[in-house]
Amino acid sequence: MAGFLEYPEFDWERDLIVQKKYVKARDDIRITLIRILQKRDKYVEPFKDLVEQYTSLWETSQLLRQDIKLNGVRIAGKKNDSVSLQVNVNKQMMVMLEKLDISAAEVKSDDGEDI
Repeated sequence: MAGFLEYPEFDWERDLIVQKKYVKARDDIRITLIRILQKRDKYVEPFKDLVEQYTSLWETSQLLRQDIKLNGVRIAGKKNDSVSLQVNVNKQMMVMLEKLDISAAEVKSDDGEDI
């Protein structure tokens, strides 16, 4: 079972958007957030937009992760900017969950794993 800080493993050598596993993970996150808000009768604007923003941030985080996996934390002796950018994106994702009033413990995929 994946923990909250673990991610599904994708084929980092291939374009992420064409990988079924990636698309499913992204869609699972989006659907889970929508279901949580629907149960609370809060799936209305501006919360709908926040779900889309969170999904976009998740995609950005995965692209940054891919860059780090492929290029390492250092590129030609210089630090890889994707490392600090990923930290900032992840912080923003946590802020988005707070704005949606959703705790990490609530965010489970359909198979019960953290997402």
